[in-house]
Amino acid sequence: GDSPEIVATDVSESALARARAGRYSQFEIQRGLPIRRMMQWFEPVGGDWVAKAELVRQISFRKLNLVADPLPIGRFDVILCRNVLLYLSAALRTRVFDRLAEVARPGALLVLGAGASTIRLSPSTRPRPRGGCCLFRRAISSSNNCWLRCRASSPSAPCPIRTANYKS
Repeated sequence: GDSPEIVATDVSESALARARAGRYSQFEIQRGLPIRRMMQWFEPVGGDWVAKAELVRQISFRKLNLVADPLPIGRFDVILCRNVLLYLSAALRTRVFDRLAEVARPGALLVLGAGASTIRLSPSTRPRPRGGCCLFRRAISSSNNCWLRCRASSPSAPCPIRTANYKS
């Protein structure tokens, strides 16, 4: 079938350059990435692991400020938003959530880092950590841009979407 479109964004040019290089230490790559995927998509180079060209070619890297810049055109099924919201005021967090809802398909999944577990999206919604991430699903109604908390059977259940924390 069709391969997914992957858009990777960051406000930092240096973070984007590092992501484009796709080079990670053994410690970084084994944090949340199953060994099967690591072997499929990365090659050992010296003591590091480097993303295969086949993977990097599938990713569009873009500098983006989630608060102010125009968001990528399209309707996304999954949005990973990690290590961003902690640094924003409540008003800016609300703006970012509203903007992300505009580009998310109804029913899309929003994945936040575990550190965002105390951030409120609205007075009635609070994320619940689930194995290192917080999950929300966009309301199905196209007239409703609200993010609904996904109910986990257990807060310690593994995150269904495994991501690694790569620090620049």
